[in-house]
Amino acid sequence: MVCHDLLEHIDLQADESVHFAHSGLSIYLHYRSADFLQRIVDLGSKLLNLIRANNRSSDSNELPEGFRSLSALMHKWATSDDGAREALIEAADRPDLLDLIATVSPQMAAINAHLDSFGDQPLDSSEIKLAQLAEAADEARRHLERDDTSPRKTRRARSM
Repeated sequence: MVCHDLLEHIDLQADESVHFAHSGLSIYLHYRSADFLQRIVDLGSKLLNLIRANNRSSDSNELPEGFRSLSALMHKWATSDDGAREALIEAADRPDLLDLIATVSPQMAAINAHLDSFGDQPLDSSEIKLAQLAEAADEARRHLERDDTSPRKTRRARSM
């Protein structure tokens, strides 16, 4: 219904378009009015929220039983955007990073074995998210290692 409302409200002209992708929604329009644009943004936001909610529920249900407990962490940390993942890790508190590492690291071998079982076949969205979560945990571990050995920390530890 939201998708229908969005497309109906836009009334696309010849050189305008709407693109749906797994990673989001892109709308290319000519300016009509501020009210019109605000309505499009509101409808687009509702549509993306519905898509994300649907992806969250389907992603965790498609995972093998042993990985379903990682679902909440997948929603927080699994992203294909390297910059966004790095920003998440940089902004996170140390306890959050330690929780991510402590939860995912013991399952890393099982995650890799599961992902390897697909061979040359493309991964489903749930497996892609699982791989991104494993990558986030590994990046969080490296981030904490760098942070623990930074000159600033080392100097502070020596002065104590």
